[in-house]
Amino acid sequence: MELHVASYPVSYFEESVMRVLSAALAEKKINLEFRFPPDIEELVVDQTRFKQILINLVSNAVKFSHPEGTVCVSFQRVDNDLEFSVRDSGIGIPPEDVPGLFRPFKQSASGREMNREGIGLGLAITKKLVDLHGGTIWVQSKAGEGTDFRFRIPMIVDAGSERMVQAGMLLEALERQNRSTVEGAEKPLALVIEDAQQAGELLRLHIESAGYRVEIARNGSDAVDMAKRLRPNVITLDLLLPVKDGWQVLKELKRHPLCKHIPVIIVSIIDEKSLGFSLGAVDYFVKPVSRDDLVQALDRVHILPRSARQKPSVLVIDDDRAATDLIHVILENEGYQVFKAYQGREGVEIATRERPDLIILDLIMPETSGFNVAYQLKQIPATREIPIIILTSMEIDDQTHEQLGAYVSGLMNKAAFTKKDLLREIGNIESARWH
Repeated sequence: MELHVASYPVSYFEESVMRVLSAALAEKKINLEFRFPPDIEELVVDQTRFKQILINLVSNAVKFSHPEGTVCVSFQRVDNDLEFSVRDSGIGIPPEDVPGLFRPFKQSASGREMNREGIGLGLAITKKLVDLHGGTIWVQSKAGEGTDFRFRIPMIVDAGSERMVQAGMLLEALERQNRSTVEGAEKPLALVIEDAQQAGELLRLHIESAGYRVEIARNGSDAVDMAKRLRPNVITLDLLLPVKDGWQVLKELKRHPLCKHIPVIIVSIIDEKSLGFSLGAVDYFVKPVSRDDLVQALDRVHILPRSARQKPSVLVIDDDRAATDLIHVILENEGYQVFKAYQGREGVEIATRERPDLIILDLIMPETSGFNVAYQLKQIPATREIPIIILTSMEIDDQTHEQLGAYVSGLMNKAAFTKKDLLREIGNIESARWH
C-alpha cells in the first residue's frame, strides 16, 4: 500500500465515525464521546486508512461494551507525535490474551461469544495501517474493567498550508527541541530532508529563524548517510522523496544506534495529485480532452436523477470557457441539466445550492485551485458524496497513471472528446454505483 497524505479537519473524522457506526451505537445505546484538544484543528494523514483505524477500534469498543455504556475517543500531543486513545468500560481482556491480539485470526477468549461473526483480522489490519503511518499501537486492559487501545503516529506538518505559518507549528516544535541548548554554545544543527529546492530553501529560512544551522539532503539515501555523519539535533523529513521515500528513511533512522534518538519532525509538501484523488475523484483526464475519454469517464459515473421528473445534473467548474461550453452542449443535447462555473468559489456555491449529481472539475484555475475546491466540497455534508471527475492540463505519464490506478477509473484528455464517449463515461460510473 502507498499512503496518500493530506490535511483534514479533526471534525471530519468525528463525523465519519459517528455516521458509519450510528446503527451499532443506537442498537446498544452506547454513548460515544470525542475529546479532542482545541489547539489541533487538522490532522495530516491518509484519509481513508486513518478513518479505517478509528472505525475498527471504535467498532471493537462498541462490540465489547455493556449496553448503555460509554466509548471515549481522545488524542493528545506528545512531543512531535499524536497519541490517540479509544477507551471502553466493557468486558476487558485477560492478560494472557493481550500478546496475540494483533496477530491475524486471533481473538480474545473472553470476547468470542460476543464476536461470533468475526475472524480475528480487524486488529491485525489496524496495526498494519498504523505501521504504514510510521506509528505504533498497544493496549491497556483489565478483565471486567474495560479496554484502552492506544496508538501513536508522527505529527505531520503540511508545509504547503498557510495554517502552518499562522500557527507556527514547525517553529514551535523546533524551539522546543532547542530549549536545552546551552547559552553561548554553537547553534544546534537541523538536517532538512527535502528534494524540492524551493521548498528546502523555505524550510531553511523558517528553521534558521528558530536559531539553527541547516544542512539539506535532497534524497532519502543521502539523508540517512548525512544523519549518521552529522548527528544533527533535529531532522525535518519530507514524505515524498526520490530513491527512498520518507517512511523508509524514518524506519532506517529509528533502527540505527547513532540516529534513533534524534527527534524527527515530518514536514510534508503535500503532492497535489495525491490530494485530488484522496479527496474522492472518480476519474482524471488531461486537456485537451478527447471525446472518447470523456464519455468513458462519464459512463463510469452512471449518474441517476434524484426524482423521475428531474433530469440528471452535471456541474462543470473550469475557467476555460471554450472547454466548458463544449461539454455543456454535448451533455444538454443528451438530456442532462448542466450548470457552469468559471471560478472555484462560484463552483462551491452552485454545488452547495443545486447539489448536482456529478461535478467535472478543472485543477488549474485562478484564485481558487481545483484542489482547494475539491477539499471544500468534501467538508460540506450536502456535497461530500457527489462524484468528481478531474480535468487538468497536466500531463500524466504511464507510470503515474499506473500508480493512480487504485484511485481513478481512467484518464481523460481534454482535446477531442466525442458525444458517445462522454455518455459512456457517465454510464460507467452509474453502473459502478448500482452494482
